[in-house]
Amino acid sequence: ERIVFEVMNARTVKEGHSKYVVYQVHVVKSPGLDTSPAFIEKRYSQFDKLNQCLRKRFPHLLESVAFPKKTLTGNFKTQTIAERSRAFEQYLQHLHSIPQVATCHEFLDFFYLEDIRKGYAMIRAGLYKESIPSLRNALHLQEKLLGETHDTVLQTHCAIVVAYEALDELWHAQTYSETALNCVKGYLHHSFLVPLLQAHISLCWRLGKDKKDWEAILHEVAAKGIDVNSGPTLKDIVMNKH
Repeated sequence: ERIVFEVMNARTVKEGHSKYVVYQVHVVKSPGLDTSPAFIEKRYSQFDKLNQCLRKRFPHLLESVAFPKKTLTGNFKTQTIAERSRAFEQYLQHLHSIPQVATCHEFLDFFYLEDIRKGYAMIRAGLYKESIPSLRNALHLQEKLLGETHDTVLQTHCAIVVAYEALDELWHAQTYSETALNCVKGYLHHSFLVPLLQAHISLCWRLGKDKKDWEAILHEVAAKGIDVNSGPTLKDIVMNKH
């Protein structure tokens, strides 16, 4: 499955005495089939910071990777913006084709760290509804860049479960908790398994859904000598992340 980076929009922003261009980059998996669009918005200075960081860490790997040069004038011309947009697409595509770069935290953080921090900050402030767009966008980015079963993806699922449950949107919460459990149910010692099972079983009960299979897994975990009664709740764990 191919990941494609497309600059779909660029707009000029004025803040006080400063003026800059923000590029909206869509991250698409299997173009034409992707049903969970995700995007980031970055200015040239953020791309430049990423570029400098990666060249310092991977000097040999990035020797042949082109990056659009800074210009003193003409930054807001339509032609310059269009040329930079295509250059940024090619730059991200090239980076993603290098396994060591595509999996390093600097590259991945560039895409979703801002949304993750914003979403968790909203949850801690009790702004659950406001947290969901950032967390869902981050989740879609993580799924495309890391795969759907990565631990980082699991953690974001759990944060979304907590937000939806707090809003009493139980159906959404249960959908996300079941997806998360399907990633982790085979790992009986995983730190998220017990609180996630407890949250999911409670959601199933409140929704009138069958919970026997999930209770059986919880009993299996307990039979292994793992404490299933006095550990942190899913909300406790989420509140202490990021």
